[in-house]
Amino acid sequence: MTVRWMCLTCGEGIEESAVDEHEAADHDVKAHVVPDRLLSNDPWQLGAESLTDSKTTEDS
Repeated sequence: MTVRWMCLTCGEGIEESAVDEHEAADHDVKAHVVPDRLLSNDPWQLGAESLTDSKTTEDS
């Protein structure tokens, strides 16, 4: 996971080490978390979907 920090009060991106300082100054700080890869491309999830599809076909 990649985390990007933004101080909405200053209107700029900040380093993780500056979060406490901005919050102590009563600034509005938000984190934006970005996954390293999309879960829809997870090979384990794709295998589970194919098992679900085969069970649905057999039940019909």
